[in-house]
Amino acid sequence: MRKKDDLWMGFLVIAGIPLLLILEYPFELLIILIAIALIIVLALLIKNSEGPRRLKKANKLSAATSKSEIKIGVYNQLEIIDAMKGSEFETFVVELLKCNGFSNVSQTKLSGDFGVDVIGFKDNKKYVFQCKRFKGKLGLKPIQEAYAGKRHYRADEAVVVTNSEFTKAAMELASDTDIICCDRNQLTKLLENYVILKNNINVK
Repeated sequence: MRKKDDLWMGFLVIAGIPLLLILEYPFELLIILIAIALIIVLALLIKNSEGPRRLKKANKLSAATSKSEIKIGVYNQLEIIDAMKGSEFETFVVELLKCNGFSNVSQTKLSGDFGVDVIGFKDNKKYVFQCKRFKGKLGLKPIQEAYAGKRHYRADEAVVVTNSEFTKAAMELASDTDIICCDRNQLTKLLENYVILKNNINVK
């Protein structure tokens, strides 16, 4: 019986202390309880905000990684192109155009192509391409050939695509004859889509 009595006495003491405090200092306890409640709410808000922050940070890291992968991929591909033979570059341009939204893309025959290496379609327009894998600057001849090829194949647009650059005179003639010049800078932009698709890079 003594043990039970001791337990009851202990319980009454433990339960009685908070009751006495509430009766003696009701306002102070209310302030303490409110403060505790605010701390708990604040802690919960901080905890809940950590998830979106981590996700946002992860997305930023993923996007940065994707851009880095694309940049490296484009650089590597340009090195490969620079080492290609002319016929290899023509074949590569076919794949490049397909990765950039062109349809029914095909190469012309090697001889008697009338200045056109590749034909493709996009946005209900027929495009003809002359492909020049070159080390120096391209002059007037490719522009003239592309212009002749455009007329022969009755195309809407003619493009000279190269891994190099054009001379000032070539650019002026291209402007006068409505020939599109795709130099190394424009080729780099086309390569981005090629690298993304070929390497399954997830871009967000």
